[in-house]
Amino acid sequence: MKLSACVITLNEAANIERCLKSLSFADEIVVVDSGSADDTVALAKKFTPLVYHHAWEGFSAQRNYAVDRCTHDWVFVLDADEVVTPECAAEIARIMREGTGKTWFTIRRREYHGKRLLRYGACNPSYQIRLFRRSCGRFEGVVHEYPRVTGEMGTIETPIDHFGVGDTADLFRKFRRYAHLSAREKFGAGERHPLFYAPFSGFAMFLKAYFTRLGMLDGVAGFFRAMGEGYYFYERQAELYRLWKSKP
Repeated sequence: MKLSACVITLNEAANIERCLKSLSFADEIVVVDSGSADDTVALAKKFTPLVYHHAWEGFSAQRNYAVDRCTHDWVFVLDADEVVTPECAAEIARIMREGTGKTWFTIRRREYHGKRLLRYGACNPSYQIRLFRRSCGRFEGVVHEYPRVTGEMGTIETPIDHFGVGDTADLFRKFRRYAHLSAREKFGAGERHPLFYAPFSGFAMFLKAYFTRLGMLDGVAGFFRAMGEGYYFYERQAELYRLWKSKP
């Protein structure tokens, strides 16, 4: 079985080489860029000629466009700030070589805060659908998009690494962006909560991430990650309330 790997990008010059280098085990690599102003495209072309431009239409639409550019039935989807470990690459290559009766796989993902590996908190354990037959999956959702897949599931325990945030300021900036996108999705679905729900949900999430999920064992990085998780829930509910208040 042959494998296509695909990545969507926007201003990922700091990450794209590390990401694409880790995909060297794939039979082809497809990159879809939505208009980077940095060197992302030029750097990507060092690893693959299959670099496309596609104007941003949302996470799921962008993913599906990338999957549609793939020529092999098996697709491995990776974010530009993720890296496939050598152990995971070897396991995927083994599955492609030996064959499988399964049609999709979840893969364990390790989270980093800057250069610090997080072993606890709300993000652990984390499993992502990253490998599937192209004929059996399409992406759905606005934020934290996921492929709607059919068939039998498998699990790959050898991890991919996620370097999602560079520092604490970057963490809060990204969480705020995703919180607002998620609020708009929930607003469109008709979800509604009173204003007090925002601080309540944010504080509850911090307690869960820091104490219940033992984020405190990750030291300073664990504290700020738990703060970020709480901030995400607070900002999402607050933005949802603002959208309802401004509705004509």
